[in-house]
Order: sequence, then C-alpha cells, then structure tokens
Amino acid sequence: MGVIHHLSDHLINQIAAGEVIERPVYILKELLDNAIDASAKTITIKLVGFGLESIEVIDDGIGMSRDDIQLSYLRHTTSKIYEEDDLQNIQSFGFRGEALASIASVCRMSIASRVSEEIAGYRVVIENGKKIEERIVPMPQGTDIVVSNIFATTPGRKKFLRSEQTEYRHILSLIESYALSFPEIRFQVFHNGKQSATYPAVQDRWERLCTVLPETIVNELVSLQKEHDYINISGYISKPQLSYKTSRQYYFFLNGRPISDTTIAVALKDAYGTLLSPTDYPYAVLYLEIPHHLVDVNVHPRKEEVKFIQPKEVYQTVHDAIVESLSAQNLRYYDRRWQNTDDSTQLQLRDGGTQTYAARKLREEVLGSPTDFDTKDLLQIHNVYILLQAKDGMLLIDQHAAHERVLYERFLKAYQNGLTKKDLHILSAPKTLDLSSVEQEIVKEYQNQLRDLGIDVKEQKGIYTLYSVPDFMKDRDIQSLMRELLEMVQASESIQTIDSYAHKMITYLACRSAIKAGDSLTKKQMRELIESLKEVENPYTCPHGRPLQVEMDIRTINKMFKR
Repeated sequence: MGVIHHLSDHLINQIAAGEVIERPVYILKELLDNAIDASAKTITIKLVGFGLESIEVIDDGIGMSRDDIQLSYLRHTTSKIYEEDDLQNIQSFGFRGEALASIASVCRMSIASRVSEEIAGYRVVIENGKKIEERIVPMPQGTDIVVSNIFATTPGRKKFLRSEQTEYRHILSLIESYALSFPEIRFQVFHNGKQSATYPAVQDRWERLCTVLPETIVNELVSLQKEHDYINISGYISKPQLSYKTSRQYYFFLNGRPISDTTIAVALKDAYGTLLSPTDYPYAVLYLEIPHHLVDVNVHPRKEEVKFIQPKEVYQTVHDAIVESLSAQNLRYYDRRWQNTDDSTQLQLRDGGTQTYAARKLREEVLGSPTDFDTKDLLQIHNVYILLQAKDGMLLIDQHAAHERVLYERFLKAYQNGLTKKDLHILSAPKTLDLSSVEQEIVKEYQNQLRDLGIDVKEQKGIYTLYSVPDFMKDRDIQSLMRELLEMVQASESIQTIDSYAHKMITYLACRSAIKAGDSLTKKQMRELIESLKEVENPYTCPHGRPLQVEMDIRTINKMFKR
C-alpha cells in the first residue's frame, strides 16, 4: 500500500488557515475586506477579551441571500472572480475564496445576513467547518459575522500568540489603517461591551487623519501630491522633527488596500536622505492609485503584499513626490515644549472632532526662509552653539553640525562634478602610512574609490604612501583620519555601489574635518560659518540627520515670561 493519500477537506482548510489566520487580527482583516466589498457605510467591530475570545463585525452593506450564505463558508467559493482573466484585474479586497472557510475550520462562526429584497435575514452557525444550525432571523440589511472559540481546534497555535494587550494593539492598529483609507465609512469599535473608539464618516482624508492621529503628530505633517504617467500618489509625511526608531509608523495604501511594500518603504527613506539619521524613520500615510492590471495583489496569502509590474517607476515616483514636498517646506526644528494650546481657538470639524487653530495655521501659513537670520550679533555658548537673532525669535546653531553640512555639500558637489586641483591638497612631503595587513587589503580593494575622492595612496614594495587628500583635510591629523576611514569602510562592506561608498566616505570625512564641539571661535569665524550655511541646499540637518539649527519664536519666549 502506498504512503501518499488525499487530505481531508477539513485538514486542507486548517492548513489554509495556517497561512491566512495566524492571529486574531487576521480574522478581523478578512471580515473587514468583505464588509468594504459589500459597500458598507457603517462598520461596527465588537471585541471580547482583547479579541482573543470573540470578534464580531456588523456592516450595513448589500448583504447575502440565503443561497449565498450557504456557499460563503465553503472552500474556494467567491463572488469576486469568475474566470482566469479576472485574476489580472482584481479590484475587490477579498477574492481568494478561502477566508471564511479557513476561519470556520479553526473557530466557531455565525453568519447572519439580509438583502434588501427580503423581509428577514438568514443565520448559519458553523463549527469545525460543519454547519450545526440555520434559521431565519429578524435584522436590518447587511451582514453580521461573529467568530468565537478562536483556535479551539488548533490550541497549539495559541502558544505563538503574544500577550493579550499586544494582540489587541495589533487589532486597533489595523482598524486605524482602514479608517485612514476609507474616510467615507463610519467605524465603531467596542471592547467588552464598552465603546473604545469611533471614527465618524468625513468628507476627506485630512479630516479623518485629524480624528485618528494625535495633534502632536498632525502638527508635524506636510502633504504631497504627484501624478506621473499611470501613477497617482498623495498623502502626508512628517517633518524631520518627528521621527521614530522603527518603520511601524508607515501606512501605505494601494487603490485603497492597506499594504506592506519594500519598494515604497525604501523610496520613502531614501527621499529623506540626510534629513534623518540612518536609524530614524518618518511618519507617513501614502495613498497610491495604479491601474489594477499593473499590480499583482495575489502574491501573499493575506493580501498584505503586492507585486508591481514596473517597480522602478513606482520607486522613482514615490521618491520624487516626497523630495518635492520636503523641498517646499521650512524644515527648521522648533522648540514646542512651551507652546500652550489651552487658550487656542478651536475649529469645529464636520466630523465632530476638533483641531486647534495653531495646527490649522501651521499648514496654511508660509514660513520664512530657513536662512533668514542676522549675522551682526553672534554669541558662542559653551563653545558648542552659536546664538543669533532670527526674524521671529532666536536661533541656536550647532557649530559642528553646521560646518559638517557645509563641508559635506561642497565636497559632494565637487566629487559629482569631478575634482579639480583646487579641491585637493597635494602633500609637499608624501606621507608614509603605517597600516596593518587588513588595512592594506582595504586600500588595495578600494584604491579607485579613494582616488576619486582625492585620496591618492600608492604602494611600492609593501610601503603605502599618501600623496594627496581633499583640501578640507589638510589641517587635520591625516594618519588618524585615514585609519578611521579605513575602519569605517571595513564596517560598511554591505554597501554595494561605488556611489554609496563615496557618499558614506564623504559624510565621514566631513564629520572628522569639521569644527568640533568645544572649539573656540572668533566672531569672524562664526560669521563665515553662518554665511556659508546660507549657500547649502539642506540647511536643516547635518549629513547624519541631526538638526543643526533650532528656532524658538518670540511668542514662545513671551509665554515663558508670561507676557
């Protein structure tokens, strides 16, 4: 007798459930997809025990007939696709025909629904994938699905769940993402019988954003909008002053569908460039509209990831949209700790929420130039900061970060245009470098990249001699700088392209060659530094993403003195 055999339908459904229903939040996601596909205007979510005991989703959509209910929980049944060509142009959120069957195989599920043509609804209860109850029930038009005894038939799966609070947090985060994507839908959330969140239907995404996010985040957002060929992108991104240590604050939507996507995430981070440090991430809510036939949404069991037919075009459009939006803003850092919103004028929004006058004004007013300051009166503080008067207050400039930015942009531009003799310092007496065997190998491997940066090292009979360095390095300890630079190269071997190495080297050289915190500066040196800062493209942060200037406006100062 052979060992290969057919699996039972119940086991097949449980295997499918393992791909789709790993935790309670994925159950909710499938039910929300169906409610949205049913054209619901109000969606109510009821949770018990942090969503681990039961999840109920009630919608006022088109509903299902009795015959459709009987088919809905069976494997590979769907109303979303009919033929092979439909897979190339999927416009619905649920389409696989596995969700309800997978849920029913690991939980107890009740489905009640009514269409407009019927005077009553019909209810079916499924347990372990089998129908155990059915009857006519009075109910309004729409669908009511209750999932309970979650993972009762697969108790081992519960071992992989996190704490109750963690699972509940994932659920709330999912609901927030759907609320951000569908401002026209009213969402209500109840936990253990008490309302925990509500998002009234509003007319646009900005109003929904103001009801979902705290004012401290809303205040730091700027909008973006760009159309390129077949791609339309819009949304909101944070100023560099608002950043996080992970990318969990990314909300991406493709044709309304919440997704996770590496192409968009990389384009977003790359667009900020040196406005943020490599370990910091912005807040972003991005909406992409792309023709359905140019996207494959059928590459992930939970439909969380997609595949773009032309990913390079998507990357470039997202990147350009963010760069254009940031370039149009004054991104100077502001000290907001003393801002008092208790007495600010409240503006009533159509959705019943409120937004302070300060927040609304921040979006509407045109801020002054980031280099609009007076260099007549300068004061050095603790040999670290330069204090000067700005148009509407006072400005603190980090002397090291500012000089680092000036050197970085000057040398980067020179490198991109091709270094000339004026960009180089030719050593009158070539310097013999004392290198370890590892450092010698690094020099051999990256000799061309180093030469392109003006660092000319030649080897003869095992002796390495330095003949030139970038001009701004001439007054520094060249031996120490070279050793540190080679150490940095060794630690960055994952960088693949020459441009990436060059960028990292230039950043490092600018940092090590810049004025240091603790260096005493004359009035002339301070003035020259400030004037140089007016010439750079990004006067907001150093090449590592740290702020180089922070402003405190006169209104904030007046509040501190209770004027």
